[in-house]
Amino acid sequence: MADVTKEPADGGKDGAAMLALTALTDKEAAFVQAFMRPGTPAFGNKTEAARAAGYRSPRDSGWKTAQRPRVREAIAAFAEAQRPTLDACMLAIEHLRLEAEAAGDLSTALRAAELLAKRAGAFTERLILGAEDPEVLREYSETEREEARALARLRLLESTDSKGDVDGERT
Repeated sequence: MADVTKEPADGGKDGAAMLALTALTDKEAAFVQAFMRPGTPAFGNKTEAARAAGYRSPRDSGWKTAQRPRVREAIAAFAEAQRPTLDACMLAIEHLRLEAEAAGDLSTALRAAELLAKRAGAFTERLILGAEDPEVLREYSETEREEARALARLRLLESTDSKGDVDGERT
């Protein structure tokens, strides 16, 4: 059996993965660890993982080992532990944005900034309530659309001070 005296440090996702290994034999635990180790030939490869775990006939043993419910549970726990957190993803995007800006790749920097802004809630999807009302779904005339634009410009002018810059024009 795997060594059950090793206590997971954080008890979180990694702890669940380590706990799942305690229900396995030493070879099964070695199989799971090899199968789930990125950057190795055994990563995601049952035959290579069985070979790394020391099975005599890796081709047959890899498939059979991966079918055992407790091994499948351990693989699922490891997969969950390897899933990046939202914070890690956001830090990576910010790092890439800074690198893109430094390299002068403004389109990549803009895309990274857009992703960060979306996460911050700057862009939200809008739902039209009452869409079953025919008045909401009707087509608006060009005059009505122009009146709406004028009203929006008026409200924008009211919200800026007299030295504000609106649509490239000084007010």
